[in-house]
Amino acid sequence: MITFERAKKLRIGDIIHWQRGTNADGSCQRWRVNGAVKLWKTRPNDIRVPIKRGLREFGYLTENTLCDFHLAEDCEHSIERFGSEDINDITISKEAE
Repeated sequence: MITFERAKKLRIGDIIHWQRGTNADGSCQRWRVNGAVKLWKTRPNDIRVPIKRGLREFGYLTENTLCDFHLAEDCEHSIERFGSEDINDITISKEAE
């Protein structure tokens, strides 16, 4: 989950993961911040962060959706969490024809 204070520090290009959406391999969907964080003086509890995924999917991270996202470095499904020695242990086997 992204906290309100952490969401205020997001910058263009930061990667966040959507917990409710998964890729075919079961990993979290990656979304990228593609605009400035919008805050209001008259509504201090509101936030709006433009995000995108791929070429055609766009949306906003708001105070209501902060609980559905987490930072890429906090993801338990991310390949970046594994060390390089763990990645080398992965083998792909092909059946002989």
